[in-house]
Amino acid sequence: MLILPDEYKKKIPVVLTSSYYQEWVNYYRKILIKSRQEKYNTDPLNLIAIQIGLMRSIRGIEGKIFEAKKGLRKARQEGDTKDAEDFERGITLNRAVVRIAKIIADGIAWRTLGYDRPFLRALAEPKKPSGSVQFGTEYQTTEDTAVQMAYERKSKVLLTDITYFLRVGDLIEVTDPRTLIYEIKTKYNPNGSVKNVELITIDRIIKTNKKSLNKQEEKLFQANYLRELRKIPLPNSQAEIYIFDVPIKYKTNLRSIEELINLAKKDVFATRTFGNYLTVSCTDIQLFHKKHRKDASEAMEQYKENNPWDKSDIVLPMSNLDIFYEEDGDFVRNSTPYSVFPFSSINCMRIMSGDLWLTSRLNITEIMRLFRAHGWTVTEIDWLKGDKSGQRGSVYYDDLESTIGKHDIFSISGKNFQTNISLAWLHWISSNFMRPETLIEMVEYISTHPPRTRPQYIESYILGEKNVWK
Repeated sequence: MLILPDEYKKKIPVVLTSSYYQEWVNYYRKILIKSRQEKYNTDPLNLIAIQIGLMRSIRGIEGKIFEAKKGLRKARQEGDTKDAEDFERGITLNRAVVRIAKIIADGIAWRTLGYDRPFLRALAEPKKPSGSVQFGTEYQTTEDTAVQMAYERKSKVLLTDITYFLRVGDLIEVTDPRTLIYEIKTKYNPNGSVKNVELITIDRIIKTNKKSLNKQEEKLFQANYLRELRKIPLPNSQAEIYIFDVPIKYKTNLRSIEELINLAKKDVFATRTFGNYLTVSCTDIQLFHKKHRKDASEAMEQYKENNPWDKSDIVLPMSNLDIFYEEDGDFVRNSTPYSVFPFSSINCMRIMSGDLWLTSRLNITEIMRLFRAHGWTVTEIDWLKGDKSGQRGSVYYDDLESTIGKHDIFSISGKNFQTNISLAWLHWISSNFMRPETLIEMVEYISTHPPRTRPQYIESYILGEKNVWK
């Protein structure tokens, strides 16, 4: 079972076979290539210019979605099945186009923020995006403010609304040594002109000395606190989440994965098993349809990987097609955007667009065996014993505090240390094709370097990770 629900799987062929969609894929491939070039990452004006270009294209496409939704409602009211199907198809296609643009924007954010996974994870918490670029006349103020910061302060500035990950604030300004998140409040004159623009930051929130914060202020405060002090105070509690910056190498199978991708581009399908813990398969969807236009159903059987594991093993399946899932703002928050993977830009775009189907199956039972082999006592947690297929809701979680302990798969203890291994951590291994010794070395480092204070919860960041992504 893959995480992507059946109702989303059915829409994928409609998207991939559309000439309209492929035209946008070709357009965004050029944008992706530019976004990965140094001159667009280091120069503040180039950085904001490419984001404004993405924002305007997203705004235009979201306008089409908005009109299609109105048409769909009318068609359903009038019982016009054909028009309703056409509108639904248009909505599906345009949402898929917007998704590619936002993954490119996520890549820009990850590079600009130094691939700081815990910080990005905190910024991604809110269930729904912080705003919408759809028809927002007030968004011109955000754009003007961002350009002004880039031009006058020489700051790197990120537009939050064009991404999946940046869901706190309207703008993020990256300077040396600080990163500031801004909420923008615009007041207007009766004639519609801008009266004044107010920028709200953590510094202002602290100065007001408010007894209670609203949800937006709370998230802004937590994210800034994490970035600067590497911990998050939990509201209404004395507890905190402590961020461990672990100085170890981030070991992956990414080079072998790109070799697998290039092999599939020649032979339609390629698969490989890494150790006894991970199988990865790649299918070139476009090449498959070229070779098997008439016998697609029968041909699919020959491109299925063999299961090398015991039936009793606990296996977590994942796929790049899971990024097609988007419901009420949910997405896989512990994932890394494919736009920063160290593959060629063409391969990254084909994975992002769905032209390549990249699947992985992580053997959780083998991960537990590896921990035991390193001297740890491993105990399965009851949550897993009832259903070993992996639950969609446990990967698409949205709030750090409310999900602590709810999706833990097994616990490890020994060496005067105990912690739980969550589904999010295991998904991290699977989606990033990480070697399990990286996770084991991370846990062993944490166990031998306890923080000065005893936090209630621990999150971690492997410093070597920033050297992996592109």
